[in-house]
Amino acid sequence: QFSSRALTTEQIILFFQANQTKYQPATLRNQKNALKSYAQFQQKFINWKKRIICSV
Repeated sequence: QFSSRALTTEQIILFFQANQTKYQPATLRNQKNALKSYAQFQQKFINWKKRIICSV
């Protein structure tokens, strides 16, 4: 989903905010972990905010 868009902190926050109601928190945490790995591979720094994913 992020391959064609710029991988920035703002884009990631908007992505997670838009998907809060669509997905379970566990799924969002898995996506966050995948994005964190992808960002490290791309050598990008993402400022991960605490509580970007709500808990149940």
